Order: sequence, then C-alpha cells, then structure tokens
Amino acid sequence: MTYTPQQRAGIQALREAGGRLKLPPAHIAYVLATAWHETGQEMVPNRENLNYSVEGLLGKFSRVRISEADARRLGRKPNEPALGIERQRAIGNVLYGGIWGRANLGNTEPDDGWHFRGGGYDHCTGRRNFRAVADASGLGDVLMVNPDLILRAPLAATAIVTGMIVGRYTGVRLRDRLPTTGLATWDQFKSARPIINGTDRAADIANYAMDFQNGK
Repeated sequence: MTYTPQQRAGIQALREAGGRLKLPPAHIAYVLATAWHETGQEMVPNRENLNYSVEGLLGKFSRVRISEADARRLGRKPNEPALGIERQRAIGNVLYGGIWGRANLGNTEPDDGWHFRGGGYDHCTGRRNFRAVADASGLGDVLMVNPDLILRAPLAATAIVTGMIVGRYTGVRLRDRLPTTGLATWDQFKSARPIINGTDRAADIANYAMDFQNGK
C-alpha cells in the first residue's frame, strides 16, 4: 500500500511508541489497525467533533446522557449551518458531564465535558483518562491544563499504546486477546476488538491488522 506523508508520520509515531514499550509485533499491528480505523485512515490525531444534529443526539445517546429537551435545544436543526464552538461546548458538557460524567469519566468541573472530549488517535475522553495519559507520558499537569496537547502525534501515540496495554477503555488488554510472541491469526485479531469497543467493525479492523502485520 502507498501511504501519504501524514499517514507515514502517524504510523511511525505509533511504531516508535510501541517500540519504547516493547510491544510484540502482533500488538503493534493491532494498535496501528485501531488508529487506522479510529482516524478514518488519516492517521492524524484529532479532537472529537460535536457538530451533532438533533436526530444524531437523540439516536446515538440515551436520555440518561442527554434529555430530549436539551437535544432539541442544542442540536443542529435542518438547514442550519455547522454548529459554532459554543453550541458544541454545551453539547460536550451535557454528554460528558453531570452525574454520568462524574461516575464514568471523572469529570468534576463544569467545563470538563468540553475540555476532555475525545482526542488523539483513540479519542481518549474524560478527566480521569487524560490524567492517566498525563501520568503515563510524564507530563504531569501540563496536559490537564492544555488538553489540546493530545493532538501531538508522539503524545497521542503514547496514549493509545498505554491505553491498550493496561485496558484503559474496557478493561480488556492487548495481552488478553493477542499472543505475546509470534504472529496473530485473523481470528485472534477479530477477537481483540473489545479492547476498544465491543465487536463494532471487528472484522474490518482484523483485516487492517493483518495488513500491518504482513508489512503492507
């Protein structure tokens, strides 16, 4: 496969992070495949886009996360242009704040839902997870003060690699599903999707992982 310069840069950053943490080849291949999927094959760290329509908010999130009234008040209406930052900020603070955000993400401050919305190669989300990344990378409070630092490729790579090693996302770790020596099979790669997100697109990501493992 021929990669663009930005794809090559992302792949290199992820390989370097995996190498520093001594990941075996199958684990590195699955990290690359996950980042490939999560970034829409761009391999560039990004922040979560909260430009949701009313229907998108109502369809994707439960009423525990956002009420129908808030979805209709904040969501993008038909024929309305993309939402500005302030509406997106309000959506982030509703979706990732309140009782749910405190319990699941460690979001304790009024603007945490926005500041700690998804970011990086893996869309690390929430004060608690950003703190874990800061600690793993030795950044201390710097990342907490400026969460947009997650857009820097070396830090974003450290975030996804350490997250998949320790099971930061779902409690399932790389070593729980993939061999620590030798190569993985397609079935093993498919079984690894719960490290990040249940079984969503498991077969597609297994295909990507096989390609990366085979040096394509």
